[in-house]
Amino acid sequence: MRLTPRGIIFLVAGGVFAIVAYLAGNSLLLLVACLLVALSIIAVLLARFRSMRLVMARSFSPSPVSATTPTTVVLDTANLARISSAPLFWNDTLPWRPLATDPVHLRPLSSQSSDPRSRARLTYTLTPPRRGVFRIGPLAIAYSDPFGLAVGFMTVGGKDELVVTPHVTELPQSGVWLEAPDGAARLVQASGVGNSDDLMTREYRRGDALRRVHWRASARHGELMVRQEEQRAYPEATIVIDTREGGYGDHHGYASLVTGSSVFSRDFEWAVTMLASLGIHLHREGFVVHVTETSERQVIELADAESRVGRENDFLLSLASIHLTREEGTPAAAPAEGPVFAIISEPDRETLEWLLGLRRPFEIGVVFLVGSDRESDTAAELSRSGWRVIPVDYRTSPALAWRVLAEELGATSAGR
Repeated sequence: MRLTPRGIIFLVAGGVFAIVAYLAGNSLLLLVACLLVALSIIAVLLARFRSMRLVMARSFSPSPVSATTPTTVVLDTANLARISSAPLFWNDTLPWRPLATDPVHLRPLSSQSSDPRSRARLTYTLTPPRRGVFRIGPLAIAYSDPFGLAVGFMTVGGKDELVVTPHVTELPQSGVWLEAPDGAARLVQASGVGNSDDLMTREYRRGDALRRVHWRASARHGELMVRQEEQRAYPEATIVIDTREGGYGDHHGYASLVTGSSVFSRDFEWAVTMLASLGIHLHREGFVVHVTETSERQVIELADAESRVGRENDFLLSLASIHLTREEGTPAAAPAEGPVFAIISEPDRETLEWLLGLRRPFEIGVVFLVGSDRESDTAAELSRSGWRVIPVDYRTSPALAWRVLAEELGATSAGR
């Protein structure tokens, strides 16, 4: 409870009038002083003991929501008291700055439960700044006495979890082909333009079976064309993400395998966003995507290895809560199947040596190196070992990083 500016003026004026009345011996002025002080005290008592029984239910639409995407918060409130509520101002508590929504006026709610005016629906738009699992609430209520001299504060309801998944960036069409050890070409992103035959076919590459030649498309293009959809029988790809605190030099806070994590790293946030975008992209292009982490498993696989049933929602939900850990030692994982995409920043020596041995001979390996350049020791060692190094920073769009990779791989293929 506290007095409003008006209540403070009344109380101060009452004290001043009382002093002047005592010095001047003016009983009328003393009566006015007593009245002003009494009004202030009565206002405080009315605000303090007024029966306020409100209930509230909070919901989000959509939920879960991706980072930087607006969601509508709906607050259904009702008055359970035997008297009408006072004029109210409400705002919802947020876990990030400015820590609360702007105050909004709410009309008095009727005391009759059958009266529609005893309930109210409050809405506002919320834009989560980053991914995570956040607790929104409680609802803060401010109400005053009929004279507007005192104001009381109360909270209604509890906290509700809002799950914010990483923002998935649609990676551009690039026409990148990844070659397997047996000489077959596996599609990462279709780039065909033209009619349906063009979308179904691609140029003949060394190792393609002649039975896959599309003769009608070959006659139109003047070169051998093969059916590309038959080359996409569940190829596999692996995405590696470094989830160790020591692998990111810009981290702040503390991570623990027991108590969870309160660490924030802009480079790690970019890595999670790239993991989400690249994983969804490869999955929709027909790849069975495996996610390998340098610490304990936190990410749900995109698809079941046997049934190939997509689990994109579960995958993104697991990325909402992925965090850095303090795990040390050499990660445990066998050499990866298919092309390997690694997202790292400043891995320690053990992690780097493990990563170098993860790619099978003749398979392509790509490293998105966050916060470093091609001149760094890590980039140089990866390049010497046959990895494609794409330097990025937390401001780089995943689509731009993918486009740079496409240009490098395309140039290499053209050179052969």
